[in-house]
Amino acid sequence: MEDWKRGEIRVADGVVAVIAGMAAQEVDGIALKSGGFYQLAHRIAGSQLAKGIEVKIEEKQLTLDMRVGVMYGVKIHQVCRDLQERVKQDVEDLTGLEVLAVNVRVERIEK
Repeated sequence: MEDWKRGEIRVADGVVAVIAGMAAQEVDGIALKSGGFYQLAHRIAGSQLAKGIEVKIEEKQLTLDMRVGVMYGVKIHQVCRDLQERVKQDVEDLTGLEVLAVNVRVERIEK
């Protein structure tokens, strides 16, 4: 069998951001907008899932900056740790890239 070069695989920043947004939906205590058009936009484009998420990819490593809301009454520190772990796991599993950091900034609280 001949040796052949497969070429390069690159994952766009936006794809990583959508994966992170989908992971955030699975974390209890993270406040997500819901209802009507917002949910429809999630299903159709996925672009709303990436809102508030910045991705910096260098080589095969990346850093994510996430701006989120949390539900009133939750332990913010614990919810953010859960979010960091879930996002790191999902992004690494789905992309093969190493997540160096998931920085979380809580910008709102919802009831």
